[in-house]
Amino acid sequence: MRVHPFGVSRERLQQSAGGAGLAVKVADSLSDADVVLTTKAHYRRRASVLVAAEEQGVPVYVLRRNTPGQIVGFIEQLTETDDDGGSHHSGAAEAEEGVQRILAGEASTIELRPQSSFVRRIQHRIAEQAQLRSHSVGREPRRRVTIRRTQ
Repeated sequence: MRVHPFGVSRERLQQSAGGAGLAVKVADSLSDADVVLTTKAHYRRRASVLVAAEEQGVPVYVLRRNTPGQIVGFIEQLTETDDDGGSHHSGAAEAEEGVQRILAGEASTIELRPQSSFVRRIQHRIAEQAQLRSHSVGREPRRRVTIRRTQ
């Protein structure tokens, strides 16, 4: 997996990956990356690199802080697989895929995986931009977003 860090220490990323014994390579540019890793503060500023990554369909993962523990957690999450054998996607990418499925008529309602409140807020914005309705259901830590067509 090739990771392009934006606002995240390359050295910490390499040390955390090596210390955890996980295969992660640091990409020098967005075009070489499979995913982009940034912090919550950088993501909120909507830097051009992050906007370009989302436009190109490169998943953007957001850390709360640039700490070794957060980075190791990200790497472990990235290398896990879902129950269906697929790799993890960012919450935003999952919401975008759900919106596309609804707009294509493949589904009338999509329920996304449980996410943090910050990621759910991003998912609601994605649904709103596509002129779809969304709401959060469930209780923490299983709270998730449901997206549907406006009636």
